Amino acid sequence: MNKIKNSYFSIIVLFVLLSCGTFPSNLIAQNTNDSIVKQSWQKFRFELGGYLANTSSSLRLNRSGSGIGVDVDVEDALGLNTTSITGMFTFNYRFSQTNRHALHLSVFQLTRTATKILENDLEIGDNYYPAGSSLSTRFALNVSKLSYRYSLIHDERLDLYLAGGLYIMPMDLKVERRVIEFDEKQLADLVAPLPVIGVGSSVYLTKKWMLKNDMNFFYLELDSYKGNMIDINLLLEYYILNNFGLGLGYNSFNIDVKARDKDAGLGLGFDGDIAYHLSGIVFFAHYSF
Repeated sequence: MNKIKNSYFSIIVLFVLLSCGTFPSNLIAQNTNDSIVKQSWQKFRFELGGYLANTSSSLRLNRSGSGIGVDVDVEDALGLNTTSITGMFTFNYRFSQTNRHALHLSVFQLTRTATKILENDLEIGDNYYPAGSSLSTRFALNVSKLSYRYSLIHDERLDLYLAGGLYIMPMDLKVERRVIEFDEKQLADLVAPLPVIGVGSSVYLTKKWMLKNDMNFFYLELDSYKGNMIDINLLLEYYILNNFGLGLGYNSFNIDVKARDKDAGLGLGFDGDIAYHLSGIVFFAHYSF
């Protein structure tokens, strides 16, 4: 996890530079087509695309009443693929006469399944699986993001905004062992909505090329709970028509949750640690009106 956390620094520095609009003026074309610029700030915007994601996750479930558990590399131990592709949908609605206020919704789901015969004994919390066991695993993550955005700067070329909202992220890990009959265990589930704050910007580089970046962050620490999340997007868009174009970019999504009481009333169905890291290429088509 330290390696992952250290990688945040360079990404965040680049993000801050982009958000602050630190572009040499000669990189922003002076002949920007006003009809294209104005079209990008239309009230309604839809995006439909995909996410080619590289996934790594670790899990430690503590034994009941002990506070002690074994760290497990989920992909290696349970045979889950590290690379997956999933669909994504985004909707943005601008309101008010100045177009400085907006509601933003984004949804994606990543479900991975695998069947593996264990080469070594495996212990996850109170569950023990001896070598030779046949395990079928389903690990699902559903992410719905709903936020309000306010534009600090909003002109014909640049939109710089602050954001606040909720990430609703049901996360569910189930393992099924075939003995005489199937024995299914729900090892961990996480459903609590996470309040986030964020910052982002969109800027025209030329009359058809736009650079966008967005970062959302969450951190909370209580007596029996500690969690953080960071979601970063760097996107480049090309306008084929005034209101239609294609986009390509990079996303990094990380969540780290530590719970010491699964009955703490926070929607956490486990006692232990979960770390989930996604990163990869996003691609999409967008339409606005």
